[in-house]
Amino acid sequence: MLLTLASHKVGEAAVIDNLLAETNLHQRRLSLGIRSGRQVSLLHKAWFSIPTFFGRSSPPLESHMSEQPISNEVALRIALASRLFPELPITDFIEALQTYLGGVLDEISLSRITVTNLKTALGQTYELDADEDGEDADAADISSLKQAVRLLWGELDEVDHLPATQLYQEEEMPNSIRIAVASNNQESLDGHFGSCLRYLIYQLSAAEIRLIDIRSALEADRSEDKNAFRVSLIRDCSVLYIVAIGGPAAAKVVQAGIYPIKKETGGPARELLGELQQALVTSPPPWLAKILGVAAGERVKNYKALA
Repeated sequence: MLLTLASHKVGEAAVIDNLLAETNLHQRRLSLGIRSGRQVSLLHKAWFSIPTFFGRSSPPLESHMSEQPISNEVALRIALASRLFPELPITDFIEALQTYLGGVLDEISLSRITVTNLKTALGQTYELDADEDGEDADAADISSLKQAVRLLWGELDEVDHLPATQLYQEEEMPNSIRIAVASNNQESLDGHFGSCLRYLIYQLSAAEIRLIDIRSALEADRSEDKNAFRVSLIRDCSVLYIVAIGGPAAAKVVQAGIYPIKKETGGPARELLGELQQALVTSPPPWLAKILGVAAGERVKNYKALA
């Protein structure tokens, strides 16, 4: 017997059989990893009109909060935006928005939020200026705030359209390396290691850059050790591109044999990988030569990689 998500109780698990939604909402759910055949657990029911299960474990909302119904569209915007602040429970995020906006959460009120407004709203519950796990908190917070505002405004097109992957079989690309890119939107490097929505997985050789997989990081929020869970998602990769990473997380990445490359400004993933590809072809640095399997004595500056 098929049941709707609304009929489930908090704590119950089920396998998604079908998603009934308009095309845009359906695509957004797919971008979150919510698809037919996937097992999900109902973590909490919020006071808006639909239950949510976006991988953020949090208690039910306090009873003093308004019973104002929220549309599916507004609920999705808030859920996506809240993910950019992994240390802040979604309940606190909603309450901060509701308090600042005078209890009205609809598309009109969300469209009026600015970066300054959001920073003020979250300032009571979220320490925006603290150094989190060694990351450059100021730059990280401003970037997250800007992206969250765009999501709250409804600018979800970049979230909806994931790039297409290509088939790949092991040993199909000789002398290639596997690379993970922390991403939130399309085919971009724009994610922090500990809060990005997904990792784009590329196989890179002297002749080709191939996107072979997209791995959702949603379930990391439910893990006891979030950093370890994220490392497990990319353990088969030799290189990781991120815009930011904390010290403890970086240590776990390095211990897994993955070389982290921090690009604070981010950018199109393929353009950045093109720079690495050029180094691979011409004069790979010692760390890259090591990944390619070049013997220690041969890792000289002018080593030319095999094509």
